[in-house]
Amino acid sequence: MLRSHRSAGEASSPATRKLFGTDGIRGVANEYPMTPEVALRVGAAMTWWSSRGGRAARIVIGKDTRLSGYMFETALAAGVCSQGGRVMLTGPLPTPAVAHLVQSMRADAGVVISASHNPYMDNGIKLFGADGFKLPDAAEAEIEALMDDPRLMTGRRTDLGVGRAEKIEDARGRYVTFVKSTFPKTLRLDGLRVVVDGAHGAAYKVAPLVFAELGAAVTAIGVKPNGRNINDRHGALFPETLAAEVIRRKAHLGIALDGDADRLIVVDEKGQVVDGDAIMSICARRMQQQGSLAKDTVVATVMSNLGLERALAAMKVSLVRTAVGDRYVVEAMRASGYNFGGEQSGHLVFLDHATTGDGLIAAMQVTAAMVTSRAPAERAGRGGDAAGSTGAGEHHPQGAAAAGGHADDARPREGRGEGAGVRRPGARALVGHRAQAAGDDRGTQRGDHPADGPGDRRGRGQGDRLSVRAGLVWCCVAFGLVACTRPPRSQPAPDRARATRAAVVPTADLGAVEPAVAAPAPAPRGQRAWERFGAALRRRHWRTSASSSREARPRVYAPMYSASSATASPSRAASRRTSATAGTSSGRSPSWSP
Repeated sequence: MLRSHRSAGEASSPATRKLFGTDGIRGVANEYPMTPEVALRVGAAMTWWSSRGGRAARIVIGKDTRLSGYMFETALAAGVCSQGGRVMLTGPLPTPAVAHLVQSMRADAGVVISASHNPYMDNGIKLFGADGFKLPDAAEAEIEALMDDPRLMTGRRTDLGVGRAEKIEDARGRYVTFVKSTFPKTLRLDGLRVVVDGAHGAAYKVAPLVFAELGAAVTAIGVKPNGRNINDRHGALFPETLAAEVIRRKAHLGIALDGDADRLIVVDEKGQVVDGDAIMSICARRMQQQGSLAKDTVVATVMSNLGLERALAAMKVSLVRTAVGDRYVVEAMRASGYNFGGEQSGHLVFLDHATTGDGLIAAMQVTAAMVTSRAPAERAGRGGDAAGSTGAGEHHPQGAAAAGGHADDARPREGRGEGAGVRRPGARALVGHRAQAAGDDRGTQRGDHPADGPGDRRGRGQGDRLSVRAGLVWCCVAFGLVACTRPPRSQPAPDRARATRAAVVPTADLGAVEPAVAAPAPAPRGQRAWERFGAALRRRHWRTSASSSREARPRVYAPMYSASSATASPSRAASRRTSATAGTSSGRSPSWSP
Protein backbone atom coordinates (compact mmCIF):
# COMPACT_ATOMS: atom_id res chain seq x y z
CA MET A 1 0.00 0.00 0.00
CA LEU A 2 1.29 3.43 -0.93
CA ARG A 3 0.39 6.54 1.01
CA SER A 4 1.68 10.10 0.90
CA HIS A 5 2.39 12.37 3.82
CA ARG A 6 2.26 16.15 3.57
CA SER A 7 5.09 17.41 5.74
CA ALA A 8 5.43 20.74 7.43
CA GLY A 9 8.07 21.65 4.90
CA GLU A 10 5.52 21.47 2.10
CA ALA A 11 2.96 23.56 3.97
CA SER A 12 5.32 26.36 5.00
CA SER A 13 5.64 29.45 2.92
CA PRO A 14 9.06 30.02 1.37
CA ALA A 15 8.82 33.74 2.32
CA THR A 16 9.01 32.88 6.02
CA ARG A 17 12.54 31.46 5.65
CA LYS A 18 15.25 33.20 3.68
CA LEU A 19 18.35 31.67 5.24
CA PHE A 20 17.25 28.18 6.20
CA GLY A 21 16.71 25.61 3.52
CA THR A 22 15.93 21.91 3.47
CA ASP A 23 18.80 21.12 5.82
CA GLY A 24 19.68 24.35 7.63
CA ILE A 25 21.84 27.15 6.27
CA ARG A 26 24.35 26.20 3.63
CA GLY A 27 26.68 27.99 1.23
CA VAL A 28 30.28 28.83 0.38
CA ALA A 29 32.27 29.64 3.48
CA ASN A 30 32.83 33.38 4.01
CA GLU A 31 30.18 34.26 1.45
CA TYR A 32 26.68 35.28 2.45
CA PRO A 33 24.84 33.66 4.10
CA MET A 34 27.71 31.51 5.45
CA THR A 35 29.68 34.33 7.09
CA PRO A 36 30.96 34.69 10.67
CA GLU A 37 28.56 37.58 11.24
CA VAL A 38 25.54 35.44 10.35
CA ALA A 39 26.89 32.58 12.49
CA LEU A 40 27.22 34.93 15.48
CA ARG A 41 23.61 36.06 15.11
CA VAL A 42 22.44 32.46 14.72
CA GLY A 43 24.19 31.55 17.98
CA ALA A 44 22.67 34.52 19.80
CA ALA A 45 19.16 33.93 18.42
CA MET A 46 19.34 30.22 19.15
CA THR A 47 20.29 30.94 22.76
CA TRP A 48 17.51 33.54 23.13
CA TRP A 49 14.96 31.12 21.66
CA SER A 50 16.14 28.22 23.85
CA SER A 51 16.27 30.19 27.13
CA ARG A 52 12.72 31.49 27.10
CA GLY A 53 12.19 29.76 30.40
CA GLY A 54 14.47 32.26 32.08
CA ARG A 55 17.58 30.13 32.70
CA ALA A 56 20.82 30.16 30.73
CA ALA A 57 20.67 27.80 27.76
CA ARG A 58 23.15 24.97 27.29
CA ILE A 59 24.10 24.55 23.62
CA VAL A 60 26.11 21.63 22.17
CA ILE A 61 28.20 22.62 19.13
CA GLY A 62 29.81 20.04 16.87
CA LYS A 63 31.47 20.19 13.48
CA ASP A 64 33.11 18.14 10.76
CA THR A 65 36.69 18.46 9.52
CA ARG A 66 36.38 21.43 7.13
CA LEU A 67 38.95 24.18 7.34
CA SER A 68 36.28 26.82 7.91
CA GLY A 69 34.80 24.89 10.81
CA TYR A 70 37.08 26.62 13.31
CA MET A 71 35.87 30.05 12.16
CA PHE A 72 32.17 29.20 12.47
CA GLU A 73 32.65 27.30 15.71
CA THR A 74 34.19 30.40 17.31
CA ALA A 75 31.53 32.72 15.90
CA LEU A 76 28.65 30.52 17.09
CA ALA A 77 30.21 30.14 20.54
CA ALA A 78 30.62 33.93 20.76
CA GLY A 79 26.96 34.45 19.93
CA VAL A 80 25.85 31.92 22.55
CA CYS A 81 28.09 33.42 25.24
CA SER A 82 26.90 36.95 24.43
CA GLN A 83 23.40 35.87 25.53
CA GLY A 84 24.67 34.21 28.69
CA GLY A 85 24.54 30.67 27.31
CA ARG A 86 26.86 27.78 28.10
CA VAL A 87 28.68 26.25 25.14
CA MET A 88 29.73 22.58 25.07
CA LEU A 89 32.13 21.85 22.20
CA THR A 90 32.55 18.34 20.86
CA GLY A 91 35.13 18.89 18.15
CA PRO A 92 34.84 16.83 14.93
CA LEU A 93 31.93 14.48 15.46
CA PRO A 94 29.13 13.07 13.26
CA THR A 95 25.86 14.95 13.05
CA PRO A 96 23.85 12.13 14.70
CA ALA A 97 26.40 12.06 17.53
CA VAL A 98 25.65 15.71 18.33
CA ALA A 99 21.93 14.95 18.30
CA HIS A 100 22.53 12.07 20.70
CA LEU A 101 24.63 14.21 23.05
CA VAL A 102 21.97 16.95 23.13
CA GLN A 103 19.45 14.39 24.29
CA SER A 104 21.67 12.44 26.69
CA MET A 105 23.22 15.53 28.34
CA ARG A 106 19.85 17.27 28.66
CA ALA A 107 21.04 20.26 26.68
CA ASP A 108 18.64 22.90 25.40
CA ALA A 109 19.75 22.83 21.76
CA GLY A 110 22.45 21.63 19.42
CA VAL A 111 24.27 23.08 16.43
CA VAL A 112 26.21 21.15 13.80
CA ILE A 113 28.66 22.96 11.51
CA SER A 114 28.74 20.86 8.36
CA ALA A 115 27.82 20.87 4.69
CA SER A 116 27.41 17.08 4.67
CA HIS A 117 28.54 15.68 1.31
CA ASN A 118 29.57 19.04 -0.23
CA PRO A 119 33.22 19.90 -0.92
CA TYR A 120 35.41 21.54 1.70
CA MET A 121 34.89 25.13 0.52
CA ASP A 122 31.21 24.90 1.48
CA ASN A 123 29.82 24.79 4.98
CA GLY A 124 26.49 24.80 6.76
CA ILE A 125 24.65 25.19 10.07
CA LYS A 126 22.06 22.67 11.31
CA LEU A 127 19.94 23.21 14.41
CA PHE A 128 18.59 20.57 16.82
CA GLY A 129 16.07 20.92 19.61
CA ALA A 130 16.32 19.64 23.18
CA ASP A 131 14.75 16.33 22.14
CA GLY A 132 17.56 15.63 19.66
CA PHE A 133 15.41 16.13 16.56
CA LYS A 134 16.05 18.71 13.87
CA LEU A 135 14.01 21.84 14.38
CA PRO A 136 10.83 22.07 12.31
CA ASP A 137 10.40 24.79 9.72
CA ALA A 138 8.28 26.91 12.08
CA ALA A 139 11.00 26.99 14.73
CA GLU A 140 13.65 27.89 12.17
CA ALA A 141 11.44 30.72 10.95
CA GLU A 142 11.19 32.06 14.51
CA ILE A 143 14.95 31.97 14.97
CA GLU A 144 15.48 33.69 11.64
CA ALA A 145 13.09 36.44 12.70
CA LEU A 146 14.97 36.85 16.00
CA MET A 147 18.22 37.34 14.10
CA ASP A 148 16.85 40.62 12.73
CA ASP A 149 15.28 41.72 16.04
CA PRO A 150 17.07 44.78 17.51
CA ARG A 151 16.52 43.42 21.03
CA LEU A 152 18.96 40.66 20.27
CA MET A 153 21.87 43.10 20.02
CA THR A 154 20.77 45.39 22.85
CA GLY A 155 20.06 42.56 25.28
CA ARG A 156 23.59 41.22 25.54
CA ARG A 157 24.74 40.03 28.95
CA THR A 158 27.53 41.74 30.86
CA ASP A 159 29.65 41.12 33.93
CA LEU A 160 28.91 37.71 35.44
CA GLY A 161 26.10 37.15 32.99
CA VAL A 162 28.48 36.42 30.12
CA GLY A 163 28.43 32.78 29.16
CA ARG A 164 31.36 30.40 28.93
CA ALA A 165 32.54 27.61 26.68
CA GLU A 166 34.00 24.20 27.51
CA LYS A 167 34.89 21.06 25.65
CA ILE A 168 33.33 17.63 26.15
CA GLU A 169 36.50 15.57 26.43
CA ASP A 170 34.88 12.15 26.10
CA ALA A 171 32.38 13.03 23.36
CA ARG A 172 33.75 10.40 20.95
CA GLY A 173 33.78 7.69 23.56
CA ARG A 174 30.18 8.42 24.52
CA TYR A 175 29.04 8.10 20.93
CA VAL A 176 31.03 4.90 20.27
CA THR A 177 29.43 3.29 23.32
CA PHE A 178 25.99 4.40 22.18
CA VAL A 179 26.42 3.00 18.66
CA LYS A 180 27.65 -0.35 19.97
CA SER A 181 24.62 -0.56 22.23
CA THR A 182 22.39 -0.75 19.14
CA PHE A 183 24.16 -3.92 17.98
CA PRO A 184 22.77 -7.23 19.33
CA LYS A 185 24.68 -8.12 22.49
CA THR A 186 24.74 -11.79 21.55
CA LEU A 187 26.67 -11.17 18.33
CA ARG A 188 30.31 -10.50 17.60
CA LEU A 189 32.14 -9.65 14.39
CA ASP A 190 35.10 -11.97 14.83
CA GLY A 191 36.48 -13.08 11.48
CA LEU A 192 34.64 -10.38 9.53
CA ARG A 193 36.87 -8.24 7.32
CA VAL A 194 35.44 -4.74 6.93
CA VAL A 195 36.67 -1.74 4.97
CA VAL A 196 35.48 1.56 6.44
CA ASP A 197 35.66 4.77 4.37
CA GLY A 198 35.37 7.82 6.62
CA ALA A 199 35.45 10.35 3.72
CA HIS A 200 38.09 12.29 5.68
CA GLY A 201 35.10 13.61 7.59
CA ALA A 202 33.56 13.74 11.04
CA ALA A 203 33.61 9.96 11.59
CA TYR A 204 37.25 9.43 10.69
CA LYS A 205 38.01 8.19 14.23
CA VAL A 206 34.76 6.79 15.58
CA ALA A 207 33.73 4.67 12.58
CA PRO A 208 36.77 2.33 12.50
CA LEU A 209 36.73 2.18 16.30
CA VAL A 210 33.15 0.90 16.47
CA PHE A 211 33.83 -2.07 14.19
CA ALA A 212 37.19 -2.83 15.77
CA GLU A 213 35.73 -2.97 19.28
CA LEU A 214 33.09 -5.44 18.07
CA GLY A 215 35.83 -7.79 16.87
CA ALA A 216 36.03 -7.10 13.14
CA ALA A 217 39.29 -6.84 11.20
CA VAL A 218 39.06 -3.24 10.02
CA THR A 219 40.80 -1.57 7.10
CA ALA A 220 40.26 2.19 7.40
CA ILE A 221 40.50 4.53 4.43
CA GLY A 222 39.57 8.19 4.17
CA VAL A 223 40.68 8.79 7.77
CA LYS A 224 43.37 11.44 7.27
CA PRO A 225 41.58 14.80 7.17
CA ASN A 226 43.57 17.95 6.52
CA GLY A 227 40.71 20.44 6.31
CA ARG A 228 40.60 20.39 2.51
CA ASN A 229 40.09 16.74 1.55
CA ILE A 230 36.67 16.01 3.03
CA ASN A 231 34.56 14.03 0.52
CA ASP A 232 37.48 14.19 -1.91
CA ARG A 233 37.41 10.91 -3.90
CA HIS A 234 36.29 9.14 -0.73
CA GLY A 235 33.06 8.45 1.08
CA ALA A 236 29.47 7.86 0.04
CA LEU A 237 29.81 9.96 -3.13
CA PHE A 238 32.71 7.86 -4.41
CA PRO A 239 31.82 4.24 -3.68
CA GLU A 240 34.19 3.06 -6.42
CA THR A 241 37.11 3.88 -4.12
CA LEU A 242 35.65 1.67 -1.43
CA ALA A 243 34.79 -1.07 -3.94
CA ALA A 244 38.37 -1.23 -5.18
CA GLU A 245 39.69 -1.50 -1.63
CA VAL A 246 37.17 -4.21 -0.74
CA ILE A 247 38.31 -6.31 -3.69
CA ARG A 248 41.99 -5.66 -3.00
CA ARG A 249 41.67 -6.61 0.67
CA LYS A 250 39.28 -9.50 -0.05
CA ALA A 251 36.95 -8.04 2.55
CA HIS A 252 33.45 -9.25 3.33
CA LEU A 253 31.88 -5.82 3.62
CA GLY A 254 32.53 -2.18 2.80
CA ILE A 255 31.04 0.80 4.66
CA ALA A 256 31.14 4.32 3.18
CA LEU A 257 29.99 7.42 5.07
CA ASP A 258 29.74 11.02 3.97
CA GLY A 259 31.32 14.11 5.51
CA ASP A 260 29.06 14.25 8.57
CA ALA A 261 28.34 10.49 8.69
CA ASP A 262 24.56 10.75 8.49
CA ARG A 263 24.27 8.58 5.37
CA LEU A 264 25.48 5.10 4.50
CA ILE A 265 26.50 3.32 1.31
CA VAL A 266 27.36 -0.38 1.44
CA VAL A 267 29.62 -2.41 -0.86
CA ASP A 268 29.37 -6.19 -0.91
CA GLU A 269 32.25 -8.66 -1.09
CA LYS A 270 32.25 -8.52 -4.89
CA GLY A 271 32.73 -4.76 -4.94
CA GLN A 272 29.17 -3.94 -6.02
CA VAL A 273 27.31 -1.01 -4.50
CA VAL A 274 24.15 -1.41 -2.44
CA ASP A 275 22.25 1.89 -2.22
CA GLY A 276 19.76 3.20 0.31
CA ASP A 277 16.69 1.54 -1.22
CA ALA A 278 18.28 -1.91 -1.07
CA ILE A 279 19.46 -1.33 2.49
CA MET A 280 15.96 -0.25 3.51
CA SER A 281 14.57 -3.51 2.15
CA ILE A 282 17.24 -5.51 4.01
CA CYS A 283 16.50 -3.81 7.31
CA ALA A 284 12.72 -3.86 6.81
CA ARG A 285 12.76 -7.62 6.25
CA ARG A 286 14.83 -8.20 9.38
CA MET A 287 12.67 -5.93 11.51
CA GLN A 288 9.51 -7.57 10.20
CA GLN A 289 10.86 -11.02 11.02
CA GLN A 290 11.67 -9.81 14.53
CA GLY A 291 8.26 -8.17 14.89
CA SER A 292 9.82 -4.75 15.54
CA LEU A 293 8.65 -2.94 12.38
CA ALA A 294 5.98 -0.56 13.62
CA LYS A 295 2.68 -0.97 11.75
CA ASP A 296 4.56 -2.92 9.03
CA THR A 297 5.33 0.38 7.32
CA VAL A 298 8.45 1.99 5.86
CA VAL A 299 8.72 5.74 5.20
CA ALA A 300 10.68 6.90 2.14
CA THR A 301 10.82 9.93 -0.13
CA VAL A 302 9.50 10.44 -3.63
CA MET A 303 13.00 9.66 -4.93
CA SER A 304 12.87 5.98 -3.96
CA ASN A 305 12.38 3.76 -6.98
CA LEU A 306 9.32 1.69 -7.77
CA GLY A 307 11.22 -1.51 -7.17
CA LEU A 308 11.46 -0.77 -3.45
CA GLU A 309 7.68 -0.40 -3.32
CA ARG A 310 7.17 -3.73 -5.08
CA ALA A 311 9.73 -5.49 -2.92
CA LEU A 312 8.05 -4.23 0.25
CA ALA A 313 4.64 -5.17 -1.11
CA ALA A 314 5.88 -8.73 -1.58
CA MET A 315 6.66 -8.73 2.15
CA LYS A 316 3.22 -7.20 2.89
CA VAL A 317 4.89 -4.01 4.10
CA SER A 318 3.39 -0.59 3.31
CA LEU A 319 5.37 2.34 1.94
CA VAL A 320 4.72 6.00 2.83
CA ARG A 321 6.35 8.68 0.67
CA THR A 322 7.31 12.20 1.74
CA ALA A 323 9.14 15.20 0.32
CA VAL A 324 12.88 14.97 -0.24
CA GLY A 325 14.86 15.40 2.95
CA ASP A 326 15.43 13.13 5.93
CA ARG A 327 13.82 15.73 8.22
CA TYR A 328 10.51 15.23 6.42
CA VAL A 329 10.90 11.48 6.71
CA VAL A 330 11.35 11.88 10.46
CA GLU A 331 8.35 14.19 10.72
CA ALA A 332 6.12 11.63 8.98
CA MET A 333 7.45 8.85 11.20
CA ARG A 334 6.79 10.81 14.39
CA ALA A 335 3.36 11.94 13.27
CA SER A 336 2.10 8.44 12.45
CA GLY A 337 4.04 6.28 14.89
CA TYR A 338 6.42 4.60 12.45
CA ASN A 339 9.93 3.63 13.48
CA PHE A 340 11.86 3.05 10.25
CA GLY A 341 12.42 5.08 7.11
CA GLY A 342 15.03 6.67 4.93
CA GLU A 343 16.16 7.98 1.59
CA GLN A 344 17.67 6.40 -1.47
CA SER A 345 20.79 8.51 -0.89
CA GLY A 346 21.55 6.49 2.25
CA HIS A 347 19.90 8.51 5.04
CA LEU A 348 18.37 5.81 7.23
CA VAL A 349 16.41 6.62 10.37
CA PHE A 350 15.85 4.06 13.12
CA LEU A 351 13.66 5.93 15.61
CA ASP A 352 14.06 3.15 18.15
CA HIS A 353 17.75 4.12 18.37
CA ALA A 354 18.32 7.61 16.93
CA THR A 355 16.52 10.86 16.23
CA THR A 356 18.01 11.51 12.80
CA GLY A 357 19.78 9.72 9.98
CA ASP A 358 22.80 7.87 11.36
CA GLY A 359 25.21 6.09 9.03
CA LEU A 360 26.93 4.09 11.76
CA ILE A 361 23.73 2.87 13.41
CA ALA A 362 22.46 1.86 9.97
CA ALA A 363 25.75 0.00 9.40
CA MET A 364 25.22 -1.84 12.69
CA GLN A 365 21.75 -2.98 11.65
CA VAL A 366 22.91 -4.10 8.20
CA THR A 367 25.86 -5.98 9.67
CA ALA A 368 23.62 -7.65 12.23
CA ALA A 369 21.25 -8.74 9.47
CA MET A 370 24.15 -10.15 7.49
CA VAL A 371 25.67 -12.07 10.40
CA THR A 372 22.42 -13.55 11.68
CA SER A 373 21.24 -14.59 8.22
CA ARG A 374 24.46 -16.50 7.52
CA ALA A 375 24.27 -18.71 10.61
CA PRO A 376 21.91 -21.29 9.00
CA ALA A 377 24.11 -21.44 5.91
CA GLU A 378 27.08 -22.21 8.12
CA ARG A 379 25.23 -25.15 9.66
CA ALA A 380 24.28 -26.37 6.18
CA GLY A 381 27.96 -26.27 5.21
CA ARG A 382 28.68 -28.67 8.07
CA GLY A 383 26.15 -31.10 6.67
CA GLY A 384 23.13 -29.89 8.68
CA ASP A 385 19.60 -29.34 7.54
CA ALA A 386 19.65 -26.67 4.89
CA ALA A 387 16.02 -26.89 3.96
CA GLY A 388 14.92 -24.86 6.91
CA SER A 389 17.59 -22.22 6.70
CA THR A 390 16.90 -18.62 5.94
CA GLY A 391 20.38 -17.63 4.85
CA ALA A 392 21.95 -18.35 1.51
CA GLY A 393 19.23 -20.81 0.60
CA GLU A 394 16.47 -18.21 0.86
CA HIS A 395 15.79 -15.97 -2.12
CA HIS A 396 14.52 -12.46 -1.62
CA PRO A 397 12.98 -9.81 -3.87
CA GLN A 398 15.19 -8.23 -6.44
CA GLY A 399 16.84 -4.93 -5.57
CA ALA A 400 16.12 -5.62 -1.96
CA ALA A 401 19.04 -8.01 -1.86
CA ALA A 402 17.61 -8.90 1.49
CA ALA A 403 19.93 -10.10 4.17
CA GLY A 404 21.64 -13.24 3.06
CA GLY A 405 19.90 -13.27 -0.31
CA HIS A 406 21.49 -13.51 -3.72
CA ALA A 407 20.41 -10.46 -5.69
CA ASP A 408 22.08 -11.66 -8.84
CA ASP A 409 20.21 -14.97 -8.93
CA ALA A 410 17.57 -14.35 -11.60
CA ARG A 411 16.36 -17.93 -11.90
CA PRO A 412 12.63 -18.27 -11.15
CA ARG A 413 11.98 -20.12 -7.94
CA GLU A 414 9.12 -20.43 -5.54
CA GLY A 415 8.93 -17.80 -2.85
CA ARG A 416 10.96 -15.19 -4.70
CA GLY A 417 8.02 -12.81 -4.74
CA GLU A 418 7.55 -9.83 -6.97
CA GLY A 419 9.92 -6.98 -7.52
CA ALA A 420 11.26 -7.56 -10.98
CA GLY A 421 11.47 -3.83 -11.48
CA VAL A 422 13.90 -3.21 -8.65
CA ARG A 423 17.35 -2.05 -9.64
CA ARG A 424 20.10 -4.34 -8.46
CA PRO A 425 22.89 -2.18 -7.13
CA GLY A 426 24.77 -5.12 -5.63
CA ALA A 427 25.05 -8.81 -6.30
CA ARG A 428 24.85 -11.20 -3.36
CA ALA A 429 24.64 -8.15 -1.17
CA LEU A 430 26.13 -8.53 2.28
CA VAL A 431 26.65 -12.28 2.37
CA GLY A 432 30.41 -12.19 2.56
CA HIS A 433 30.72 -13.46 6.13
CA ARG A 434 33.35 -16.13 6.52
CA ALA A 435 30.54 -18.64 7.05
CA GLN A 436 30.31 -18.62 3.26
CA ALA A 437 33.86 -19.86 2.89
CA ALA A 438 33.72 -22.13 5.90
CA GLY A 439 30.26 -23.49 5.19
CA ASP A 440 29.04 -23.33 1.60
CA ASP A 441 32.36 -24.37 0.08
CA ARG A 442 32.71 -27.44 2.28
CA GLY A 443 29.20 -28.54 1.49
CA THR A 444 29.81 -28.22 -2.24
CA GLN A 445 33.09 -30.16 -2.13
CA ARG A 446 31.51 -33.08 -0.32
CA GLY A 447 28.57 -33.19 -2.70
CA ASP A 448 26.09 -32.42 0.10
CA HIS A 449 23.95 -30.00 -1.82
CA PRO A 450 20.45 -30.16 -0.32
CA ALA A 451 18.89 -30.74 -3.75
CA ASP A 452 20.99 -33.86 -4.40
CA GLY A 453 19.78 -37.29 -3.50
CA PRO A 454 21.96 -40.34 -2.70
CA GLY A 455 22.16 -41.31 -6.36
CA ASP A 456 23.38 -37.84 -7.30
CA ARG A 457 26.14 -37.98 -4.72
CA ARG A 458 27.30 -41.44 -5.91
CA GLY A 459 27.38 -40.24 -9.51
CA ARG A 460 29.37 -37.17 -8.56
CA GLY A 461 31.93 -39.35 -6.66
CA GLN A 462 32.50 -41.67 -9.66
CA GLY A 463 32.95 -38.68 -11.92
CA ASP A 464 35.54 -37.24 -9.56
CA ARG A 465 37.59 -40.49 -9.61
CA LEU A 466 37.51 -40.63 -13.38
CA SER A 467 38.63 -37.03 -13.55
CA VAL A 468 41.62 -37.80 -11.32
CA ARG A 469 42.69 -40.74 -13.47
CA ALA A 470 42.34 -38.74 -16.66
CA GLY A 471 44.41 -35.99 -15.10
CA LEU A 472 47.24 -38.39 -14.22
CA VAL A 473 47.29 -39.77 -17.77
CA TRP A 474 47.47 -36.33 -19.27
CA CYS A 475 50.30 -35.38 -16.89
CA CYS A 476 52.35 -38.36 -18.08
CA VAL A 477 51.70 -37.54 -21.73
CA ALA A 478 52.65 -33.91 -21.19
CA PHE A 479 55.88 -34.89 -19.44
CA GLY A 480 56.85 -37.11 -22.35
CA LEU A 481 56.13 -34.42 -24.91
CA VAL A 482 58.14 -31.86 -23.00
CA ALA A 483 61.06 -34.22 -22.59
CA CYS A 484 61.11 -35.21 -26.27
CA THR A 485 60.67 -31.72 -27.66
CA ARG A 486 63.03 -29.94 -25.28
CA PRO A 487 65.63 -28.01 -27.35
CA PRO A 488 69.25 -29.09 -26.86
CA ARG A 489 71.52 -26.95 -24.77
CA SER A 490 74.79 -25.86 -26.34
CA GLN A 491 76.70 -26.37 -23.08
CA PRO A 492 75.41 -27.98 -19.87
CA ALA A 493 75.63 -25.52 -17.02
CA PRO A 494 77.00 -27.86 -14.29
CA ASP A 495 79.69 -29.38 -16.60
CA ARG A 496 80.79 -26.16 -18.29
CA ALA A 497 84.20 -26.02 -16.62
CA ARG A 498 84.76 -29.74 -16.94
CA ALA A 499 83.95 -29.63 -20.66
CA THR A 500 86.39 -26.76 -21.12
CA ARG A 501 89.19 -28.64 -19.42
CA ALA A 502 88.55 -31.67 -21.61
CA ALA A 503 88.64 -29.61 -24.78
CA VAL A 504 92.40 -28.86 -24.54
CA VAL A 505 95.54 -30.85 -23.80
CA PRO A 506 98.46 -28.93 -22.24
CA THR A 507 102.00 -29.37 -23.63
CA ALA A 508 105.41 -28.48 -22.22
CA ASP A 509 104.95 -24.89 -23.38
CA LEU A 510 102.09 -23.59 -21.26
CA GLY A 511 101.35 -20.93 -23.80
CA ALA A 512 100.54 -23.44 -26.57
CA VAL A 513 97.62 -25.77 -26.74
CA GLU A 514 96.69 -28.60 -29.02
CA PRO A 515 93.15 -29.38 -30.02
CA ALA A 516 91.63 -32.40 -28.35
CA VAL A 517 90.03 -35.33 -30.06
CA ALA A 518 86.82 -34.15 -31.65
CA ALA A 519 83.72 -34.95 -29.61
CA PRO A 520 81.22 -37.30 -31.21
CA ALA A 521 78.03 -35.88 -32.65
CA PRO A 522 75.33 -35.33 -30.06
CA ALA A 523 72.77 -38.08 -29.64
CA PRO A 524 69.30 -37.59 -31.03
CA ARG A 525 67.00 -35.43 -28.94
CA GLY A 526 64.74 -38.25 -27.81
CA GLN A 527 67.71 -40.46 -26.88
CA ARG A 528 69.19 -37.72 -24.68
CA ALA A 529 65.88 -37.31 -22.91
CA TRP A 530 65.67 -41.01 -22.10
CA GLU A 531 69.31 -41.03 -20.98
CA ARG A 532 68.63 -38.19 -18.58
CA PHE A 533 65.55 -40.00 -17.32
CA GLY A 534 67.58 -43.18 -16.72
CA ALA A 535 70.33 -41.25 -14.97
CA ALA A 536 67.78 -39.66 -12.67
CA LEU A 537 66.37 -43.08 -11.77
CA ARG A 538 69.86 -44.41 -11.03
CA ARG A 539 70.71 -41.43 -8.86
CA ARG A 540 67.47 -41.94 -6.92
CA HIS A 541 68.43 -45.61 -6.41
CA TRP A 542 71.89 -44.64 -5.18
CA ARG A 543 70.53 -42.08 -2.76
CA THR A 544 68.17 -44.61 -1.17
CA SER A 545 70.80 -47.32 -0.91
CA ALA A 546 72.12 -47.55 2.66
CA SER A 547 75.39 -49.27 1.69
CA SER A 548 76.50 -46.72 -0.87
CA SER A 549 78.52 -43.62 0.02
CA ARG A 550 78.96 -40.33 -1.76
CA GLU A 551 82.56 -41.18 -2.77
CA ALA A 552 81.65 -44.63 -4.10
CA ARG A 553 78.93 -43.42 -6.46
CA PRO A 554 79.99 -43.43 -10.09
CA ARG A 555 79.48 -40.25 -12.05
CA VAL A 556 77.21 -40.55 -15.03
CA TYR A 557 77.41 -37.96 -17.78
CA ALA A 558 75.76 -37.71 -21.13
CA PRO A 559 78.17 -38.80 -23.93
CA MET A 560 79.03 -35.28 -25.03
CA TYR A 561 82.80 -35.78 -25.42
CA SER A 562 85.29 -38.67 -25.68
CA ALA A 563 86.53 -40.47 -22.64
CA SER A 564 90.17 -40.11 -23.71
CA SER A 565 89.96 -36.33 -23.65
CA ALA A 566 88.85 -36.41 -20.04
CA THR A 567 91.97 -38.27 -18.77
CA ALA A 568 94.07 -35.14 -18.57
CA SER A 569 94.33 -33.67 -15.08
CA PRO A 570 96.21 -30.39 -15.39
CA SER A 571 97.03 -28.35 -12.36
CA ARG A 572 94.64 -25.57 -11.31
CA ALA A 573 96.82 -22.78 -12.67
CA ALA A 574 97.51 -24.58 -15.92
CA SER A 575 93.88 -25.47 -16.29
CA ARG A 576 92.80 -21.83 -15.91
CA ARG A 577 95.39 -20.58 -18.38
CA THR A 578 94.75 -23.23 -21.00
CA SER A 579 91.00 -22.94 -20.60
CA ALA A 580 91.17 -19.23 -21.19
CA THR A 581 93.29 -19.72 -24.28
CA ALA A 582 90.99 -22.39 -25.58
CA GLY A 583 87.95 -20.24 -25.07
CA THR A 584 89.57 -17.40 -27.00
CA SER A 585 90.71 -19.57 -29.88
CA SER A 586 87.38 -21.29 -30.28
CA GLY A 587 85.45 -18.05 -30.41
CA ARG A 588 83.66 -18.75 -27.13
CA SER A 589 83.99 -16.82 -23.93
CA PRO A 590 86.38 -18.45 -21.46
CA SER A 591 84.88 -20.66 -18.81
CA TRP A 592 86.68 -20.69 -15.47
CA SER A 593 86.83 -23.59 -13.05
CA PRO A 594 85.11 -23.04 -9.73
